[in-house]
Amino acid sequence: MYITVLQDNKETLGDLYNYKFKYFLSENDKDKVNEKPKLDIQVDIGNLPISISGSEANAVLEPKGHSSSSASQKSFKVTLDEKSGKWKGQKIINLSKSPYDMSRIRNKLAFDLFKTIPNMFSLRTQFFHLYIKDLSGSSKQFIDYGLFTQVEQPNETYIKNHGLAQQGYLYKAEFFEFNRDDERIKNVDDPSYNKIEFEKVLKIRGIEDHSLLIGMLDDVNNYSLNINDVIKKHFDRENYLTWLAVNILTGNWDTNSQNFLLFSPITAERWYFIPWDYDGAFGYESQPHEQELYAPWQTQPLSNYWGVKLHKRFISDSNNLKDLTQELEEVSKYMSEEKVKSLVSKYYSQTSSIIKTLPDLNFIPSTLENYEKEIKRLPSVIETNKKRFYENIDTPMPIFLGIPEVQGNKTVFKWEESYDLKGNDLFYNFSLSTDPDFKNVVFNKDSLKDMTITVENLAKGKYYWKVDIYNSKNKHQIAFDLYHIVSGKSYYGEKELIIN
Repeated sequence: MYITVLQDNKETLGDLYNYKFKYFLSENDKDKVNEKPKLDIQVDIGNLPISISGSEANAVLEPKGHSSSSASQKSFKVTLDEKSGKWKGQKIINLSKSPYDMSRIRNKLAFDLFKTIPNMFSLRTQFFHLYIKDLSGSSKQFIDYGLFTQVEQPNETYIKNHGLAQQGYLYKAEFFEFNRDDERIKNVDDPSYNKIEFEKVLKIRGIEDHSLLIGMLDDVNNYSLNINDVIKKHFDRENYLTWLAVNILTGNWDTNSQNFLLFSPITAERWYFIPWDYDGAFGYESQPHEQELYAPWQTQPLSNYWGVKLHKRFISDSNNLKDLTQELEEVSKYMSEEKVKSLVSKYYSQTSSIIKTLPDLNFIPSTLENYEKEIKRLPSVIETNKKRFYENIDTPMPIFLGIPEVQGNKTVFKWEESYDLKGNDLFYNFSLSTDPDFKNVVFNKDSLKDMTITVENLAKGKYYWKVDIYNSKNKHQIAFDLYHIVSGKSYYGEKELIIN
């Protein structure tokens, strides 16, 4: 693919590279909504049905991605204009760099596997070798930008192209945990409806009428309703089970609040999960440069979903857990080690020569030796994650620590009750220290049955506290909480407390 950035742009390719997505905008920034640089370009894909002449633009280029927007190598979104026609039925061409994926093939591997799995949606993908000529800067020649993976845009065009519906409700999760969130999730006829606020939770890609979504969220958050009745009314159960099983087996842990879409045909009133972004799957967390960046519970398949209301309620039902286990075994047949190995070998032959040369060679997150090891490791990951699932069934679920209450010379600590999927007895070990490494413990109490403890006569100063959970089989769990220090180190399962 060849892209020419035209000379008369108000912004430059350099502006695009300086852009960084902001997750939580301040009050002063709320109207900016992560404004992205947009550049008029000429794009030549070889089989695009348009003849390019002179300085006429045929598309717009902008940065793509959230966390990846901070990477040195950027991902792009190309939007073809009306006179350009469509490329393979698509007006939007996503070019994902996957800068933190050492193999650079995880996204394509995932979506090609999904094509064969019943009750699972997939997206079309293709590798591209990209060249860019930047007439807005000093470059007058095409420069090699290396390997990219094109990933189909799931939007209204996607729904029509795949014969799913002529119209539908479609949302992309931005930070969405199936909470009611009635301050942001409102219908368009509500006088206080704010699309900017709404889209901080869910990006609207279909019909802008949220009554169906709100009805589903009301029921998910209504604990007087049986969760199985809620699932039957609002979701396609087989698709939901398959989506959960696929994410567990691929190890796509970053799917509890983002990296998925919700879709409902206008005639069905039933929600389906559509997958999105799998360059963080297939053992991503075990790459040499990524280790220690995850809390223990994040790589435990069931614990990872425990903080999401829908998944927590569903998994808590023993029959649902049994169904999920059966689905996991069935789906794993479509992602056998032999099948994955065959696809990885195919992709390696297509991409390795690009990755091993400039510019990509300079940006591999580790060494070439580790790159080769990573390629060989990928086929074994599915079985590793299946073992994690079965181990997690025997493990207590994570909790959230409460806010301590100071009552005179007493400090009362509270925490949530944990849950054991097999009904084993649970115990809590409480520890209080003056340092986050817990080398100087000033108080501890083990084998607590209650979710509270009172500590007396704490001197003024800074403290750190944690609760370790054990069941009667001596399986261990920590809290969801995180204490992060300025130097960058993270302490999982603990909170800071300041006594004045």
